[in-house]
Amino acid sequence: MLSYQEDFKNLSAKDFKQLVGVKPATFSVMCDLVKADYDRSHAHYGRKSKVSIEDKVLIMLKYYREYITMKSLAVNFHLAESTVHDIITHTEEVLIKSGKFNLPGRKQLVGSDMEIDYLIVDGTDSPIQRPKKSKKNTTPVNIKSMHSKRK
Repeated sequence: MLSYQEDFKNLSAKDFKQLVGVKPATFSVMCDLVKADYDRSHAHYGRKSKVSIEDKVLIMLKYYREYITMKSLAVNFHLAESTVHDIITHTEEVLIKSGKFNLPGRKQLVGSDMEIDYLIVDGTDSPIQRPKKSKKNTTPVNIKSMHSKRK
């Protein structure tokens, strides 16, 4: 089972960044934001999560870094696939709402001397419209002729 505490906490900063995709300091900021949200939403009710805050952030980062399937992450972290999906979407929402990881707009970048170290591009698949199947655009197959060709 993968775990931040066991597998990633004692890595050098270079190895951590290479495996996870962000510096340990950035990872720590992400964990702080997710923890603050968790504390706010579970202040008076709800059961404690079995997954640590660090593991939640790690799951989300590994999903985007390695383009690994949720099923694989579920197996690696001993969780249900639906739980992995919920962790990724919730953690992502918290970090987006914080605004700390937003890129500056185009107008701010043009003509400025700002230097960007990293750029994250969302390369996920988007649903597209496909032609519907119908009798008009489907070629019928003659079963008898198929059997006679085999002999």
